[in-house]
Amino acid sequence: MRVFVHLAHGLDARVWAAKAQAGLVPGGSPYGYDHALRHGCQLSWSQDADESVFQFHTRRRLLRWLGFDLLHTWRNRGAILASDIVWTHREIEHLAVSLLLLGIPVHQRPRLIAQSIWLFDNWFRLPRWRRRFYAFLMRQADLSTTLSSENLRALRLALPEVRAQMVPFGICVESFTPRSPARARCDPERYRVFVPGNDRHRDWRTLIEAVRDDPRADVRVACSSFPRQLRGDAGPIEIRAAADLGELRDLYHSADIVVVPVKPNLHASGITVILEATACGVPVVCSDTGGLRDYFSDEEVFYVPPGDPEALRAAVQLIAGQPAFRAELVAHAQGRMCRAGYTSEAYASRYVALSRGLVGT
Repeated sequence: MRVFVHLAHGLDARVWAAKAQAGLVPGGSPYGYDHALRHGCQLSWSQDADESVFQFHTRRRLLRWLGFDLLHTWRNRGAILASDIVWTHREIEHLAVSLLLLGIPVHQRPRLIAQSIWLFDNWFRLPRWRRRFYAFLMRQADLSTTLSSENLRALRLALPEVRAQMVPFGICVESFTPRSPARARCDPERYRVFVPGNDRHRDWRTLIEAVRDDPRADVRVACSSFPRQLRGDAGPIEIRAAADLGELRDLYHSADIVVVPVKPNLHASGITVILEATACGVPVVCSDTGGLRDYFSDEEVFYVPPGDPEALRAAVQLIAGQPAFRAELVAHAQGRMCRAGYTSEAYASRYVALSRGLVGT
């Protein structure tokens, strides 16, 4: 089965592989789709074209106007049309592929798995013409997928005629090798809180209000897109992106608690961090939103209401003083992660199984 993996501009698999070799990013490919090779698939990947300044700005302007990256898809049209099936990770790619495939008879075109991330968080705020256009394009896909049941419900509400299902996400456990939960006592007078993430739904305001004035909390935020306007309110919180994968792992391993503050959303925002922290043996406090309960229950992750700094502060302080509880949370979360297959290898395997059903091989 010939699979074309169509990813965002900036996620060229050749560049990713070089970064992985240098220890900068996890896994051998973005999102671990390369694991499909073990199932006998032939993989080809979207490639970034060299762009002049004019071409870059033209592509970006068209992307903002359409809401998807048509030029990036057009440049990869040869490999797309030569495949049996196309995998996409976001609506920015799958809508463009659907447009590319218009007019080609169904029996002559590749199948398409269209995964949506952010689209349905904003669906009913989109202009009517755009919703109709996107709905038309999504009907061209052979299967729509999401990473959470909440996103799936929103998709089915908006487009009940579209075939859709949730596919659980997973991380590269080769890069985040599971470690036993630490039972060492966390000093309740000084505890280390790690808060990584770049997702657009991170709730940095709630985090700041929860931990800024806690003299016992040593807080490190790893984010490359932290809002500039909030830095002045962050007080003693250290805000700096991790330099590479090795530093990110070290930050997890040295943390007593990982916090994932997110705003209400539909797409399981924060799930990558939760899985990485769990693999590294660190308990997680996170906002109860986005369909994260599809992955972990109250026995495995400490949930707090979104947008509630008092509840977040209380949860961190509670866990800091209870080493046995921390270890129990992690042990249960690691067991769930293993049983449910929240790894990039299992994620790719699910895509292979779905694809064989669509292609008929």
